[in-house]
Amino acid sequence: MRREPLREASAHTDAAASDEAILEQYVERPTPARDWLEDKIRRAPWWCISFLVHLLALLVLWSWPARSAADGDETVWSPPVNILPPDPPPAIVDPPDLRPDDPPELPEKFNIKDIDQTQLAGGPTEPDLPPIEEPPPQGEQMENLADVIRELTPVIGFEIDTKQLAQVQKRYGNGRDKLYRRANTWGTGTGPGTGPGTGDDTVVTPLVGALMWLMRAQEKDGSWNAKTWEGSSPYRVGMTGLAILAYEGAGFTHQRGRFRHTIARALAWLRENQRRDGSFPWETFYEQGIATMAVCEAYGMTDDPKLRAMAQRAVDYIVKLQPEHGGFRYSGPVTLDEGDMSVTGWQIMAIKSAMLAGLGVPPQAVERSRTFLKNTWRDYGASSYLAGNKPPGSLAITAIGLLCRAFLNDGGMYDVEIGQAADFLRRAENPNLDSPVGGASKQLVADTYYTYYSSLAMFQLGGDQSEHWRSWRTMYRAPLIAAQVHAERNAQGRYTLGSWDPAKHRWGDRGGRVYATALGALCLEAPFRYLPTSKAKP
Repeated sequence: MRREPLREASAHTDAAASDEAILEQYVERPTPARDWLEDKIRRAPWWCISFLVHLLALLVLWSWPARSAADGDETVWSPPVNILPPDPPPAIVDPPDLRPDDPPELPEKFNIKDIDQTQLAGGPTEPDLPPIEEPPPQGEQMENLADVIRELTPVIGFEIDTKQLAQVQKRYGNGRDKLYRRANTWGTGTGPGTGPGTGDDTVVTPLVGALMWLMRAQEKDGSWNAKTWEGSSPYRVGMTGLAILAYEGAGFTHQRGRFRHTIARALAWLRENQRRDGSFPWETFYEQGIATMAVCEAYGMTDDPKLRAMAQRAVDYIVKLQPEHGGFRYSGPVTLDEGDMSVTGWQIMAIKSAMLAGLGVPPQAVERSRTFLKNTWRDYGASSYLAGNKPPGSLAITAIGLLCRAFLNDGGMYDVEIGQAADFLRRAENPNLDSPVGGASKQLVADTYYTYYSSLAMFQLGGDQSEHWRSWRTMYRAPLIAAQVHAERNAQGRYTLGSWDPAKHRWGDRGGRVYATALGALCLEAPFRYLPTSKAKP
């Protein structure tokens, strides 16, 4: 019995010894070098230790593996630039009730007498926007415009002749100015009277309805989202550009008019999302041209210095990417045969808008655009969809080619082609000269993209003095207005009054209700946006 504690103590000692043997392999034995280093560290001043630590960190960073572009196809890391947050999910309910400049709910038939007149006078000023300064009277703008353009000549790199100056002045033409005054005071009882071509509110009433719907459809961040309103993809850049153009076509800007806050928010969204190279976050290259055109018009109409840099960078981006043959497609510049008239047409319009605004546009941008128009020209006045396609494209494609040639018709160089293209479209839509409603092809109004380009193009052939324009106006205007939605809400309870139903228009499944409504407004504005560049045929 007395030996048992000894056995237990011996066993405990053996177990401890075994554990120590296991731990022994992890014990670091002191070495002379280590002892010397520890002694030096203890005696070293603090700044020496700091220096050694930083030196070690620099050596680690210097030896970090990296590859250059010359080493192969390895991706070179660079800091992200303007990485945008993901698009928010589509709103379940309409956003209009949250905005301070919401319009009143319009009656089903746009009856002015039934509207609370005080609500239409304009919304409250938003605290986060700069003070609104009305532009100088139109007379002062026109008086000084020639001097301003001449001063800009050394900057933009080429001289603007008298005809070019007249094209700049048309942005302040009497037609659009009267349309603006009528639309801005619509429903208030203080309007200056019916302007020429408005047809006793035939245009003004549906136009204001469309612009008010667009205001309701604007996202909280200032953009428009096609997917929120029945589109297949957001296309935020393109939809925002189209909406701004619709307001500008009636003379509204971020500085004047009942929609100035809506336009200011939209321009701010584009400015905040523009990348350093001048591009906007487009899904297709269509959108870069549309947004560039919108900001160039905004600058040209207001001369606001806050917009100049954004507009110049946007057009510089297009010009920098433009190939020698001038053609673009959905993803940007392409090879010669792949140039797309539809996409490239927007880039040509953007370049022209930049020129009209007095921005810097190199001569080669115009010459490359002319090369593209030459490569897409087809017999009898038609244009091809792709430069490499032998047959002509659709009627819409020919209308785009006609309008681009009209806007680049310096010295009458395209007079013959313009006449042939206009006759080509007339034979397709008005063969018996009886101006059938909707056109003989029945594509007018059903395809508002075609209607937009063809209405602008036909007005260029002499304006109200042109038989082409008068018949075109008869064919498309009445059915377009009749197609506008007059019901306050659709079957899903969504606000639709003043919009156009995308299901009834070609490409509406892509751009949705925002696309259809913005283009509908632009079609109504065709005789007010630009003065005609050609004389009427005798």
